[in-house]
Amino acid sequence: MYQEMADEQNAINQLNSYNEVSYESRGMGIGGFLLHLSLEDPSGLQVVVGIDAEVAGITDSQIDNLRNMRFIESLILARNSLTDRSVKSIVESRFADRLNYLELGNTDITNESLSDLSRLGSLQFLGLNSTGVSDEGIVKLRVLTNLKTLTLCDTDITDLGLEYLGQYLKLKEVDITSTQCTAAGIERFISLQAPNANKVLIGVTNLGLTEEWKESVRKSYPWVRFLD
Repeated sequence: MYQEMADEQNAINQLNSYNEVSYESRGMGIGGFLLHLSLEDPSGLQVVVGIDAEVAGITDSQIDNLRNMRFIESLILARNSLTDRSVKSIVESRFADRLNYLELGNTDITNESLSDLSRLGSLQFLGLNSTGVSDEGIVKLRVLTNLKTLTLCDTDITDLGLEYLGQYLKLKEVDITSTQCTAAGIERFISLQAPNANKVLIGVTNLGLTEEWKESVRKSYPWVRFLD
């Protein structure tokens, strides 16, 4: 086990000298994120690098090393000391147009990053839990028309930010657990999704919503499900 961890860290540190040959990812939720890159080192030896984002201690400079890779479609980078600089590196990378899954939860990014993130037009999943984003920044995501899942747990998002999202995006999943959103704001968001919705899953834990209210909403909008 310890040798495997050492090998992983060594490979991470040398990403700038590797050529990517294939890619696969796994892990779709908070905890135990794994990103698998199949790489080829300068000698031609193929290695699989497993990056466990919870313990790898990935830094901005290591994200810089990914810039020249071409085929990355998913990056799971939660729980690392990454800043807005990392987002800029991702957006300026050779794989930016292919990226459809980006998990940045529990990092140090701010609203400044959302202007850059708005350039990732292929994104279908964006994880921003426990980051410094707020209503002021969230409106910048309105151009991400392919976005299907957005997680905003434990951020400063309010009903205003939720309305921004509802006006511009047709999300299938949005998690606003432990935010400042209210029942009125959630119902407004749901009504804005209604014309084109087949199913919407909304995470609402720790928002003080009653079962009676949720049941009432489900009767009015039967395609809505609450994650609580």
